[in-house]
Amino acid sequence: MLEPATIAAIAKLLGLSVPKFAAAVKRAYSRSSEAVARERAAAFIAAGGKAITEGSSSEFLRRFYTDDALQAGGLTPYRFRFLKDTVRTTVATRADWIHKVELRTEHEECLFTTDDTEMPKPPECSVIELLRSLDLRGVKIWNAPLYRLVGIKIADGRLNAEFALDEFYRYRITNGALGDELIQGLIDVDFNLDDLFNEAKSLLPLRHAILPDARKIGDFKSRLCSTGINIVTAIARPPPYSDYAIILQRRSGSVSTRQQGLSVVPAGIHQPCIHPGDEVAISCTVFREVFEELFGGEDRPETSKHLVHDWYYKESAPIKWLLNHTGAYSLLLTGFGVSTLSGSCTFSVLLAIHDEHFWKKFRHLLRTNWEVTDDQMPIFSTKSPQPELLLRKDWTDSGLFSLIEGLLELQKVGRLRCKRLDLERLL
Repeated sequence: MLEPATIAAIAKLLGLSVPKFAAAVKRAYSRSSEAVARERAAAFIAAGGKAITEGSSSEFLRRFYTDDALQAGGLTPYRFRFLKDTVRTTVATRADWIHKVELRTEHEECLFTTDDTEMPKPPECSVIELLRSLDLRGVKIWNAPLYRLVGIKIADGRLNAEFALDEFYRYRITNGALGDELIQGLIDVDFNLDDLFNEAKSLLPLRHAILPDARKIGDFKSRLCSTGINIVTAIARPPPYSDYAIILQRRSGSVSTRQQGLSVVPAGIHQPCIHPGDEVAISCTVFREVFEELFGGEDRPETSKHLVHDWYYKESAPIKWLLNHTGAYSLLLTGFGVSTLSGSCTFSVLLAIHDEHFWKKFRHLLRTNWEVTDDQMPIFSTKSPQPELLLRKDWTDSGLFSLIEGLLELQKVGRLRCKRLDLERLL
């Protein structure tokens, strides 16, 4: 059963009476036995895995948001060519969004603003169904503030972005639920994409309300556009490797979104943990995610008792080393795009650590956290890359987008450690 605090918080978001909403949730739990409900949840998890490994979700999104439709909305699908294969991802972008920006410098200008735009509320019944499904599937959700993108401009090597404050629960029951709705739609039509496309208006009502077309995808002001940051962490290794080790992950079934997908690590939501105005820079979240997801740091910043957001700068030896050796690494924004799965935006970041001493000194501290499906951290070597890896269907859209942009940039800034790849961005 859901926690009372969760029920109360979501009732407030929906503008509903807490006792009435709690009673509705209780009735929903009592409609079927727990055994039947858990059987449905297990079937949903299996279907989610199938949708990822077979690429069904991605194929539907490519048909729903066609090239022509995206272009009419001022966007283009992110494509790349690797060897003889051309891959069209489900990330929408623009040519002026694919530019290098040096982060943690004066070129990164992120502003915190207030924005009172009213966000659409999903129907009560669909929210209750979602919450019960998440509960039975063991998906971890908790409320926390997050940054919502309001506006962005990338030009002349500079990033100018504006963010307002929102909350995770609101995102999870709206845009964050679009992926769940798509999986359920695939289940309802037995994975027949033609049927799902033809019946999309009735089977995917939330998508039609929130993200019906490309114009809405690029309209950050009028919708909840949460901000994802995907970091390609490339660490120089000494001989016999003489390469960059890029750490990858398969996302756990317990994470809130994109469960079971292959991705880069760290990958997280841009959010504050102490004071929104002080932590709005993209680079602030980058360092916190590296601390949490690579070096076993505290991964519930919203429950932190610390009074300053950068407390771990001195307590985490790897982070402290990076901040004291600024010439030993590059921290670059390599691109920006929007996921057509959820409408969330993606900042693609490359953290390239060029000094081999970092690997020698801190490799033993690298560890997974609960967001990774197992204890193995796959390593992609830039000297001996696995060609088949880039062409797999089970990538998260934002993870693949970030990896491709990171690899293209590494070919420039660290080419002596990289085998030349027959890889090309196509816009």
